[in-house]
Amino acid sequence: MEYADAINTVTFAAAVCLTRELQLERSETLAQSAAEAVSRTFCACVTDGEDAAEHRFSAIHRELIEEVIARVGFAETQSPEEHLHV
Repeated sequence: MEYADAINTVTFAAAVCLTRELQLERSETLAQSAAEAVSRTFCACVTDGEDAAEHRFSAIHRELIEEVIARVGFAETQSPEEHLHV
């Protein structure tokens, strides 16, 4: 699977929803919730190989987490009907 196939609006929306759910269920930071959501929603082909090569969260992994955090922030400014389009 190519990055372009695995990184898309559907996967981002799922990661945003999961991040928000985790925030309601747990008392952890937004960054921690977003990191878990990224790990659970994005294909391992996007993150795991690069993470292993860099021996830490790779640049792409960090960027995905940052984008999910930004989209969560954006979603919080939208009406409930608009959340479907984040």
